[in-house]
Amino acid sequence: MSERVHEQEAVLPSQWQPIETAPKDGTDVLIAEYGDVAIAHWDRFGRGRWLGPRDNYGQCEIMQPTHWLPLPEPPQ
Repeated sequence: MSERVHEQEAVLPSQWQPIETAPKDGTDVLIAEYGDVAIAHWDRFGRGRWLGPRDNYGQCEIMQPTHWLPLPEPPQ
């Protein structure tokens, strides 16, 4: 996990929202799962699951997050 994510987590702990309030339209968000942080999105094709980064075989990791944050704006 990158140090940048660790720094952001340390700065924004009170802004974490319950996963039930996360967007379910396929938008990438920052999720917390069992103490780890990753970028994921809701599978909007009706499978009812959170999908994380793709592995070496092109498969998305199925996530079970508890909290989320919107992604920060990219630098200009």
